[in-house]
Amino acid sequence: MSVPSSSKNTATGVTSVRKVVSSSVDIAEAFNQHFASVFSGDTEEPRPQLPPISCPVLQDISLSPCEVAAALCSLDVSKATGPDEISARLLKERSEQIAPSLTLLYNKSLETGVFPDEWKPANIVPIHKKDNKDHVENYRPVTKPSIPLRTNLRGSTTSYRFSTNY
Repeated sequence: MSVPSSSKNTATGVTSVRKVVSSSVDIAEAFNQHFASVFSGDTEEPRPQLPPISCPVLQDISLSPCEVAAALCSLDVSKATGPDEISARLLKERSEQIAPSLTLLYNKSLETGVFPDEWKPANIVPIHKKDNKDHVENYRPVTKPSIPLRTNLRGSTTSYRFSTNY
């Protein structure tokens, strides 16, 4: 759990289970406990059997180095880095040099359905949604994965839409 650095969304102390905490570690733990408590994971109940859906299957999706370079060039350099701390600025400024290698990784991931383990972790950032900023219940979690993963998801979705006229 990362504690956001922006003062706009950050409380200097929060109330968690009727207890005020103020250290960065305690605040992060309070958010962690709250978000974990409201997370709805798999249930023990059997899922209903639904009829198959007739829709195009994702197959033969591949990205070109030009598409990846274009996606990298369009990155917003003000966006936060993910847990790998690779900045959008670095990816954008070196897009031509990085695009061929990222293209190979992206296409292999799309072909095999497996993403590099290094792209799977993400930072969870609490974003204030309403009312009193001193209560953890008034925040929602936002996931910040690595920028290369975000770029891959955007690129493969765009490629799919163009290939299917969707």
